[in-house]
Amino acid sequence: MRSAWDATALATRHPTDALAVSQGHHVAVVVGACMVGAALLRAALLLADRTIARSALVRSPPRRTVRIGIGGGAAVLVLALAIALGAVGFAHREYDKFIHGTHESHRTQTRDRLTDPANDGRLPLWRAALDIYRSQKLRGTGAGTYQQYYPRYRTERSYVVDAHSLYLQSLAELGIVGFVPILVVVLGILGGLASRIRAIATRRSQSPRPPRPRSPADRPARRTRRSSASFKTEGGAQKRAHDAI
Repeated sequence: MRSAWDATALATRHPTDALAVSQGHHVAVVVGACMVGAALLRAALLLADRTIARSALVRSPPRRTVRIGIGGGAAVLVLALAIALGAVGFAHREYDKFIHGTHESHRTQTRDRLTDPANDGRLPLWRAALDIYRSQKLRGTGAGTYQQYYPRYRTERSYVVDAHSLYLQSLAELGIVGFVPILVVVLGILGGLASRIRAIATRRSQSPRPPRPRSPADRPARRTRRSSASFKTEGGAQKRAHDAI
């Protein structure tokens, strides 16, 4: 990843010059090495799959209450550690940059957008979309009309085509009538995925556990019981034969 991050010439207007081609070759070699390493790691883990499957933790997982307790304790520990390391102040600073920051002109590389929390000028577009929605809440202004209504509510003198937000633009153009089906589809997909995951977990928890392996101490007892049963059967047969004579 560091190799791709340092390949700055590939993101310029001249990605075919000598420097860019050299960086591209280096990135390709690094990506190929990562693929080979991932394949070798997977091959090594395949050898350990059977051992992991036979482990007691996999064959007899802890009860649900125990798992919830362990997960909750781990979450509390992570939260406490994050607070101790200053996560609250960091989140506040990043939020402030997002609200008050705009598209910065001092960026020298396109990659700088990946680490810049600024809204890149999108907040005015979102506010305009909400204002358009308020003008026609039920039916909206019509599909594809955001760019036509944006000049009425814009706060910056710029020409835009969309609101850079699927949900806010759909709400503005289609109103409640068109936004509700989109919401139903998205929530249906998420609900179906959650239901599928829960069904798989329930099926695994209700599957019969494999029989406990017999220990050497159990074998003499079984042999003794078989011997006693065989002796009784043979004794009964001899008695019936004697009575018949």
